[in-house]
Amino acid sequence: GVGWGTGIGRIGSIIGPSMAGWMHAMDFQIETIFLIAAVPALCAALAGACLGPLRTTIMAREQPA
Repeated sequence: GVGWGTGIGRIGSIIGPSMAGWMHAMDFQIETIFLIAAVPALCAALAGACLGPLRTTIMAREQPA
């Protein structure tokens, strides 16, 4: 899993600046580029926030009564 995560991160670090440069060349406003770039970070933060309560629920179900 760590290898996959590292690989995806490296792909993102290559594609991200390329997409930002392309959007800047297409006359996107800088604010728009930053808002678009914030969407994946927001999704990751939301997924991380949802994992805490989910893990707590799973751990509570696994404990013997």
